Amino acid sequence: MKLNLRKSSALQLAISEQIASTEMPLSVSIGRYDNPVKERDSAVAKFKDGYNKKRALIAVLYSIRRKTATASEAAGVSNLLAEIACIDKIVGMLDSISRISVFAKTDAQLDAAITDLRNEASIPVQYAHQRRESFEESVISEDQVKVWKDEIAAKKREKQGFSDSLLDANVKNEIEVSEQEEAILKKYGIL
Repeated sequence: MKLNLRKSSALQLAISEQIASTEMPLSVSIGRYDNPVKERDSAVAKFKDGYNKKRALIAVLYSIRRKTATASEAAGVSNLLAEIACIDKIVGMLDSISRISVFAKTDAQLDAAITDLRNEASIPVQYAHQRRESFEESVISEDQVKVWKDEIAAKKREKQGFSDSLLDANVKNEIEVSEQEEAILKKYGIL
């Protein structure tokens, strides 16, 4: 049976859920009026069934995972995911710094602001802490923010291209599930 990488990923999730939900009791509660041998033997059988199911499904899961990893690497999926993650980080950084609303002053505005600050120093005040000794100045210009917003839009378009390539790689590339693995998956109702 052949599976594309996308279906393989979904199948791995379904197998993992089956493994997690399979009961494998390590003890049994035996009541006063129960047949202790019968209760214990029933619990032993349930344990063995759960144990065998988990072992078989774990073997199939990791066989499929290895095949998927090999096919993914050959298809360049890891590189595509790395490119997408890099773009997401860059866009996140640019998005946060491009949201500022106070921009750097022009040289003339900066000269006027320092002149005002210096002039304030000559005005008498009752307490020294009432006098401004400095002012905050943005290091980001409005033009720079526009450049970053344009870059964000370009990066989003670039990401879409990588996402399309990733989808294509996940749909077109396949792995082979052996007949034995397929039989195990059918036995436990996963396929």
